[in-house]
Amino acid sequence: VGTNILTIPDTVTTIGTYVCQGCSNIESCEIPKTMIDSQIIIEGTYYNCSKLDNVVIPNTIKDIQYQAFYACTSLGKISFPNSVEKVYYSTFEGCTNMTEVSMPCDIKLAQYVFRGCPKIEYVEIRPGNTNIMRNIYTSTSYYSIDTEDTSCYVGMPWYEAKSGVVVEIENGVENIGNYEFYSASRLGTVIIPTSVINIGNYAFNGCTNLSTVNYRGSSTDWGNISIGTNNNVLSTATIVYNYSGT
Repeated sequence: VGTNILTIPDTVTTIGTYVCQGCSNIESCEIPKTMIDSQIIIEGTYYNCSKLDNVVIPNTIKDIQYQAFYACTSLGKISFPNSVEKVYYSTFEGCTNMTEVSMPCDIKLAQYVFRGCPKIEYVEIRPGNTNIMRNIYTSTSYYSIDTEDTSCYVGMPWYEAKSGVVVEIENGVENIGNYEFYSASRLGTVIIPTSVINIGNYAFNGCTNLSTVNYRGSSTDWGNISIGTNNNVLSTATIVYNYSGT
């Protein structure tokens, strides 16, 4: 490919897997109508597009398939619109310069979605189609997302992130699911809104470097949250009440 902008015309009705694999000059790509109509970003579409640094996912996309952005080493940020329901195995694996992720709270992430992304330093979690944060799903093959499985936490955006990664949960999210941040040893700070009324079992278990919980409400509000078992780190971390920063 001899240009840094790739435009696929609407006349194209079928896109094969790994269509742009290894196109090292592509810096930007317009998502074609064919993908928008099918509501899918196809397997391996931008595999190893090492200069791709800007991706805007339209709010019609529902599924992002296996290795769609694998080893896009210049990609620094990704934002999933609320339309995205499933992100498959290893989709962003090896995006070594990714620093920020924004996603709805109920997006389904298969294991290893963000494996090998050691520079992620900020994750924003927004209200989605529901207000329940429940992201961890199993994938019995590269091409499926099956049932919720709390043992598949490896590859969440905060799992292999930069040490001290900040996770900000936006107002409107009400429930943090079981095991959501399990063994997220690189998690340093979490920002929790007053809308949260429940924190599930083991949600923060193993977060050995969680030092600060910035809470948007008062100490009384915090006391009204139902906190499940094995979240002892929430008792040892510094809780900053009435937090108003970002």
